This record gives sequence, C-alpha cells and structure tokens, in this order.
Amino acid sequence: MSEVKSAHQTTLEELLRDEKFVSQEHEQGSKGGTGRYQNCLNDFLKGDHKKCLEHMLESGLSTEELNTNSEVWKLFISACREADFKVLGISVVKLAKAAFASSDISQVEKVLATEPLHERMAGVLMFLECNLKVCKLDGAGSLMSAKLEQVTKNLILADCRVVDTLPEATQLRDLVLFYIFGVQAHNAPKRAPKSQYVALCEYVPELPKVLSNFAAEADHHTTLESEVRAKLGAVSEKTKAKQQQSLQHTSSRKSRSLPHDSTIERQKPGPAAAPSSNTIVADRKDASIHTAPMSLLARLQISVTKLWPQQLHKNFAPVAVLAIFLILKKTQRLRLLTKKLPTLFNRFWALLSFLMSI
Repeated sequence: MSEVKSAHQTTLEELLRDEKFVSQEHEQGSKGGTGRYQNCLNDFLKGDHKKCLEHMLESGLSTEELNTNSEVWKLFISACREADFKVLGISVVKLAKAAFASSDISQVEKVLATEPLHERMAGVLMFLECNLKVCKLDGAGSLMSAKLEQVTKNLILADCRVVDTLPEATQLRDLVLFYIFGVQAHNAPKRAPKSQYVALCEYVPELPKVLSNFAAEADHHTTLESEVRAKLGAVSEKTKAKQQQSLQHTSSRKSRSLPHDSTIERQKPGPAAAPSSNTIVADRKDASIHTAPMSLLARLQISVTKLWPQQLHKNFAPVAVLAIFLILKKTQRLRLLTKKLPTLFNRFWALLSFLMSI
C-alpha cells in the first residue's frame, strides 16, 4: 500500500511539473471543459445562480478573467441576469454594482469583439438588462437610469443601420422591447407602451421599416414589426382589463357597503311607508342648516306676531323688547339660535312672566 501511495504521489508531482499538462489544463479551463469555470457552469446549469456567482467570486474568475475571457464574461452576466439581487451576499452585490454601474458598452464590445454581430448584440442587451437591475436597486429617477435610456435609444439607432440578417433583426426587436417594457417602464411607468413606441419611431424613423423587412421565426407570415405592435396591443388590452376589473371591484365594494334600506328600495315597489321619526329629524336638521341664516329673524318675527294678540297689554311691547334684547345678548352666535329656539322660548316666557309680575 505504501508503495502504491508513493507511486501515486510521484505521478502527481511529475504531472504538476509537466508544462504540457499545465498548458492543457489552462486551455480546457478557458473553454469550459474543466476547472473553476466548469464548476461554476455546473452551478448555473443546475439553476443555482446565486451559488454560481459566489463560486466565481471565491475562485477569482469574476476578477481575473472577467474582462479578458468571453466565456467567463458570458457566464457571469448570464448568472447576474437570472439571479435575484435581493438574495445575493454583500460581496456579490458589490461586484455586480461595480460591473454594471456604468451603461458604457465599450468594454462589452471589446470582450466580444471576435463574436458574430448577433452574438455581440445579444451580449450588449444582457449587459443593459443587468444595468437596469442595478438602477432599480438605486431607485427610480436616478441619473444612471436616465443615461441607460439614452444609451439604449442610441444603440437602437446604430443597430438599425447594420442589421442585415434575421438573427440580427431579432436581437434588434428584443432590444426595442427591452427599451419599452424595461427601461421606459422603470423611468416613465405611467406612460402607455404604444406612445413609447411612437416616440421611439420618431427618434429612429427607419426602425419600423427595418423590422418589417424580416419575417418572425414563429410565424413567417408575420413581420418582426407586427410582432412588436401585437405585443404593445396585448399589453394595452391587459392594462385596460385590469383597470375595468379594478373599477368593478370598487363599485361592488361600494354597493355592499350601502345600508339595507337601499336594497329594499330596489325591490318591487309596495305601499308607501310612513317616514320614521329618525328620517323626519334628519330632514329637519338638513333644512335648518340651509335655511337658518336667512329665516331666523323672519321666524322670530312670526312667533312674536302670533303671540301679540294673545298677550295684548300696554306694558307688553317694551317688556318683550327688553326680554328679547337680554336673550340675544347672551347668545354668542346667531346661527345657534335656531337649534336653541325651544330653550330660548322657555327662558323668554320665564323672564317675561317675571317682568310682568313686577
């Protein structure tokens, strides 16, 4: 056993000292066959994007080869695109923010310089999607999100001039949808997607024509431009349906909150019921609120006029005037006189009786 172990150790030492072996291992690791890259790739393929990013950070891939190796860059940006930043660790989030803090795509184009045009377009789109995720962490209305909007518009304008194949046109369509439903949905959420597309076409006049020159992959009888408009129409209809559903829900809540008497009134009409005492009191209160300021003196004059024949006396007039003056003097607000009229009349008669007895 000891001889086998020694032979095994010797073999490993020889392999590690062999420059050809080291070079082959490095080449395989760059291509994703083995090594650190393969372990991180396995995490990604299993759907564990958080673990993939953590292993990339721990192994040094995300710092050593991120800007030099296109395969490492693709894995990193794909994991960031799929991962939820809210569950990532502080170190990983810090790395993502540093990588996507700027919407400058020059470094991305440099890393993907040897890739075909549609691959470069796809890589730039993924980079911008990650950039938007970082914008959402910082909050709406930031300078970063405004710059992302302008960069995306300029990129659509530039891509319209170089698109020549269906894969390239498909990437252009995806970039347009990202601009409307991603960037603009974040920067101007209250603006309708259709109006966003119209404004984009005004900025890039050749966009509808370029998209109309290519048939969609799913339906060859439909152009890419028709696909975009169909997507806009579907979202608009969905938004209208949600608004109508919300209005119906609000009306149904209001109808359920109405008193039971309103339900009875909507049923088959029957004999008219006598108004309740509560209704009469409520009606009187409402009437008094509107008529008190104008009819207060008139009602007082009518009351005195009715009492005048009954209490005709040579001393009644000056005594009545004196009594009214004393009562009004104690009243701070004239509007309250209507509500306190019964009490005031009781006081009036008491004071009048007292003065007449003198």
